[in-house]
Amino acid sequence: MFRKITRVNKASNSSAKCLHCGLVNFADAQSCKRCQSDLSVRHNKQIRVSQRTGEGARRSPVALIMVAVIVVCSALAFSFLRQKPTNAEVVLSEPLLAEATGQETAPEMTLEQEAASRAAPHNVVAALRNFQDLAEGETSYEMYESRLNNLKAELNHELPSFVFHHASDETFRLEVAATVREYTAAANWWKTTIRNNSVLTEADRKERTQGNFDSARSHLANAVNSMAR
Repeated sequence: MFRKITRVNKASNSSAKCLHCGLVNFADAQSCKRCQSDLSVRHNKQIRVSQRTGEGARRSPVALIMVAVIVVCSALAFSFLRQKPTNAEVVLSEPLLAEATGQETAPEMTLEQEAASRAAPHNVVAALRNFQDLAEGETSYEMYESRLNNLKAELNHELPSFVFHHASDETFRLEVAATVREYTAAANWWKTTIRNNSVLTEADRKERTQGNFDSARSHLANAVNSMAR
């Protein structure tokens, strides 16, 4: 495009074509040698055309850059929206996996806080035992999933009030977390067998989930034993 503009400019500098009769005159001629028409009109017109063409050429890269920026921003926004989670899942809060503080005595608390802290592990164990009975009994997947979500909510309510008293309290928290993980693994496998019922049978489901329930029972026993230390 720039070469084309250059050629036009060179042509305009070396000659001037008459708009009326078509005669090519010298560039410095003010009027046509044949018809005496004013040649300055043609010259000015060529200058205006060259200026407009040059402005368009200068604007084109800027327009392309703006389009590229818009495309990149749109792609990033679309990627962000796709990564945004759509379904909220019930998860255990951080108190289950809190690290031991190294204290041998509980911090100063009110009598009410002290009572809640000492009752919390007993309430947690009772909730886990009730769920263990449900898990090893006859129940539907819908009931199991609903009760598991309720169990997690109850533990997340009780454990924050469980303040460090002894070194074994960290063991209690870890064993409780391991127990719930086994229940969750059983739920995930159960859901898998439902979705693939043409391949996986009820016997396949029970064989796998029973292993999870046995492991959960062992972790629960370890949690109870840590309370007695």
